[in-house]
Amino acid sequence: MAALDPKAYEEAVVKPLKRRSAGALPDDLVSRYAVDLSMSDADVVRRLAEIRSTWNKGALAQNKPTSVKSVYKAFLRADEALQREHGAALGRIDWWRQHAASRKGSRTAQIDELAQTLRTGFGDLGLVSKGQLKALLDAEFASLAPDEVAQALAAATVSEVDPIGLPQSSGLPDVQYRELERGLLDADLSSVPELVHGPLKSFTVLRDFTSDPPARGGLTATAVAAAVDRENRRSGNQAARQALNILSTAARNQVDLRELALFHLLEDVRSHHRNGVPTVALLKRLTAKGLARDDARQAVFSVLNESARAPVTGLAAVKALLEEGRLVAAQQMLGTITGSEDATAARALVDQQVAQTRKNRTDALAALRRGDEDEARHQLRQAVALASDDAELAAELGRIPLRRRCS
Repeated sequence: MAALDPKAYEEAVVKPLKRRSAGALPDDLVSRYAVDLSMSDADVVRRLAEIRSTWNKGALAQNKPTSVKSVYKAFLRADEALQREHGAALGRIDWWRQHAASRKGSRTAQIDELAQTLRTGFGDLGLVSKGQLKALLDAEFASLAPDEVAQALAAATVSEVDPIGLPQSSGLPDVQYRELERGLLDADLSSVPELVHGPLKSFTVLRDFTSDPPARGGLTATAVAAAVDRENRRSGNQAARQALNILSTAARNQVDLRELALFHLLEDVRSHHRNGVPTVALLKRLTAKGLARDDARQAVFSVLNESARAPVTGLAAVKALLEEGRLVAAQQMLGTITGSEDATAARALVDQQVAQTRKNRTDALAALRRGDEDEARHQLRQAVALASDDAELAAELGRIPLRRRCS
């Protein structure tokens, strides 16, 4: 009989269980005790001594994470109960063979049930987070061993992944971003990569930018400059040129154009998700815009997981909305604040931003009356920066004609 390798045992048996809740151990005793069903009775006795020694050392080790030591301690507690129940029978290989045979039949149905649950709950994207899987196993499938969970995941065609951090802002001043957004819409373009490179079969932008067909320059200042030259040789495409000018300025200001492109795609997904649009529809929206399917799956999955976090509420939420320039949303949030002191403070902050927005708008109208369109545009941009979710303000800004530049 080969000696037990404690390091290999910890990697294969202990660490996969460190996310399980206390007491939620799989009943795969053959793996837990590292028993080989071809062993003799004498081999089993030696293995039990080895494994218990390994558990004791692991539980007391100073250099191991608490989560790992907790698994070793759980093994020791469960072993005490098992010895009380079965006594000397644990030292006979026949007991282990009988346990393995009876368990195999009962666990097949559970593996199938877990696979079906995964397909139903996570099949749209084929992705499940570690936290979601842990909660599911703790609730209904705690007796399944890690290799059996892996079988269920494979049968369901679902992968265990972590959500990735997504950009929460465009990197642009809000008024510039809204102008870029309107430019893309007016030019009938669905994404920043399409604006820069023209129609693409597909592209990735979640971690890095790639495309089919390959796009020269990626999402860089060089690629934007080439796109500007391309559009300047065409006619009737003012919206695209204006959008590219915004990108060109962004590139000069060291804005990450890949993150800007990703934020633009995500804003649509986040908005529709808040309105209850099904996961499959969110996925289709991204792939229809050219985002590669794997990127689209991970993007939607990460949006769903970020929205599962506890929302900011009350005075803090109003402050955050005002800082984001979402005055209308901040006004709507006022009615949800219950504490009188917080409500008074929030109202004062909102009133202050309302007053400044009105002043900017009044100054813009005065500038228009005296024919100073540049000043009017400047004042309205200041107003829109404070209330970017005010559609009427944005429309007023859009109605001021742009001065033609002399070439």
